[in-house]
Amino acid sequence: MKPFNKSRILEKVSNIVPVLMAFLVPIFFLPTSTEFFSFNKFALITVVVILLILIWALKTITGKKIEIIESMIDTPLLILVGVVVLSTVFSVSKTNSIWGTQGRWLGLVAFLVIGAYYYLTTPALKSSKIIKYSLLALVVSSTISSMASTLSYYKIYLSSLSLFRIQNFSFTGSIKDAIMLAVLAITISLGLAIYSRSKPLRIALAASVAINFFFIAITGSLLGWAMLITGVLSIIFFADKSKLFSEKIVLIGFLVITLPTVAAILIPRTKGLILDKTYITEYMLPAKESWFIATSTIQDYPMLATGPSTFDLNFTRYKPLSLNATELWDRKFDKPYNELFNILGTIGIVGVLAVALFVVKTVKFTFVTSKEVKDENGFSIIASSLTIAILVSFLFTYASVLTTFLLFFAIGLMVGVNSFDGDSKYTKSFEIEYPTLTSIIADDKTATSNQYIKYVMSIPAFLLAGFLGYLSFRNYAGEYYMRRSLVAISNNNSADAYYFQGLAIRSNPKRDVYYDYFAQTNLAIANALAAKKDLTDADKQNIQTLVSQAISNIRLATETINPLNVDNWEIRAIIYKSIMSLAQNASDWAIGSYNTAIQLDPTNARFRVDLGGIYFANKDYLSAANQFRQATSLKSDYANAHFNFALALIELKEYDLAKRELDITKLLLPVDSEDAKVVDSIIAQLPTPPATEEPAKPTVEQLSGVGAGIPQEPLVNPGETETQNLNPQVIPQQ
Repeated sequence: MKPFNKSRILEKVSNIVPVLMAFLVPIFFLPTSTEFFSFNKFALITVVVILLILIWALKTITGKKIEIIESMIDTPLLILVGVVVLSTVFSVSKTNSIWGTQGRWLGLVAFLVIGAYYYLTTPALKSSKIIKYSLLALVVSSTISSMASTLSYYKIYLSSLSLFRIQNFSFTGSIKDAIMLAVLAITISLGLAIYSRSKPLRIALAASVAINFFFIAITGSLLGWAMLITGVLSIIFFADKSKLFSEKIVLIGFLVITLPTVAAILIPRTKGLILDKTYITEYMLPAKESWFIATSTIQDYPMLATGPSTFDLNFTRYKPLSLNATELWDRKFDKPYNELFNILGTIGIVGVLAVALFVVKTVKFTFVTSKEVKDENGFSIIASSLTIAILVSFLFTYASVLTTFLLFFAIGLMVGVNSFDGDSKYTKSFEIEYPTLTSIIADDKTATSNQYIKYVMSIPAFLLAGFLGYLSFRNYAGEYYMRRSLVAISNNNSADAYYFQGLAIRSNPKRDVYYDYFAQTNLAIANALAAKKDLTDADKQNIQTLVSQAISNIRLATETINPLNVDNWEIRAIIYKSIMSLAQNASDWAIGSYNTAIQLDPTNARFRVDLGGIYFANKDYLSAANQFRQATSLKSDYANAHFNFALALIELKEYDLAKRELDITKLLLPVDSEDAKVVDSIIAQLPTPPATEEPAKPTVEQLSGVGAGIPQEPLVNPGETETQNLNPQVIPQQ
């Protein structure tokens, strides 16, 4: 094949990538990793970036020109990248900051990969044809996403697989991301309809608007309405007024499509038929608590904060006591209410300033693009409106891999339309070709062959692609093997779970959650072996080895890999609690682990109950009562805390106080529940107090109106372990 044809193939692949990615990224997912959606979107983008880097290298070899487009956002973007890198260097958890965490894979690598994708694909967006197809591809994929989520809303599931059989299913992995996609599809459709003269295209765009708007309306999210208003107003504001007036039929059509849906969800008679009151988009940390955590974090880490993707660690350390009064009291959040709070709490004041500079320059770029770039297709208007809408969304939700990709996609569109005529004041195209490169290396006196120089110049790109591919493969392999282990656990196949978790750790030895799972699996297998009737010496030796591995793995997670993750310390405490019958000082280790967990999560009432349970099992009733009392102080409507406090008081012969705590417990339980009957039986067994002339006074809790109806976990007696205790006889004698 001739070099010319090779170059054409490379060029065609480069041009088709933006179109394919605009369609694939929003709806792409795979059930091959522990998290199906964001992680695999990140993996897809990474694979494409590696492909584009290889194309870059091949273009160098074939002598094809390499194009880079410079724009006014390059400097603020470079500053932001520098801040993210510095924050990662000084991060409290470097693995989290580099690769991201479960549910938020937006770490340093993802940020760099998406940035690389932006620069590598922007030259292709100089073509109006590529821009049009990319926008239409995004509209199609967004509409597919909205249709799937709407069907799930009405419990019409796409498949019998458990993955699909949830009411808030979305191809994006987040209903909020799906809502954002729907808004972007409407914004694009409105812009294209104004500037298009094709009647079939306008009809298709109208159908897209109807489907996406209906999804936004039934979910009723503040994010959706705020973005929709922003997107529509941006189109109207940026559009040429003469064009807008001549095509007013489009706006009238938009109202005709949307107003019936709005009326249907407002009229009481139809509202009940259309809307599902039990539908929950997703749990979000409230804005007040998010602000408190972010500001508390920067008091201790003011300049660069704790590092990208570390909000989950900040949440437990800084969450306010007010959260215990809500139904979210025992939930752990890895994302705040919006991206502003996340930036403040993870990359600090310096990060906020860098982001502010980037946003200001980007918004300025939208205005100059929409006002000074004249294109007959309206692409500049659409690109500017998309960018503004996405930026506004970050005031109401957090950034994800998908939304960050879409932001740079929209910015890339603006850069592309600014480069149409090649004479823009705001973008500049640089072309690097092979002769220029060789002239830098060789002068007239050098006899180096051009044939070898071009291969030398391609080496850095090949090395970069190989390095990124290797790191990404190791990262993905860890998630793949961990997923295989979880499937094995669900099938009660502990041997396979053990095997695949070992592979996951070897693939990525920096993930603390892998050690957590592996430690628990070792202990579970040890418990299963110990349950056998006739244990051989080999069984006993295996049990000892498994227990030893459980301890060593959880110590690695807590002491080396991620000491600030409270989940690691809780699992460590549970493991030590499970072997208290084997080791005489295991309870001391469990107590120490719970104390560390409490230091990392000081407002957690459940940890106090668990710690009090260990003291209770050791017959240290005074210490147990103290922990249970602290739990009731942290969360006054916690039935288990009051119940355990009462049992400890009974052991201390404080019967009056115990009766009061049991009465409070009854108030917090459903009247006819089994737990309420247990409490009644304990009250009936209490010694009768001496008669008193004064009538019994109500408790503070009774006066404050605390009563049943608050969701409670089942009552658990203090000292009960969460996993089976091992019998000392199952360990071989030394």
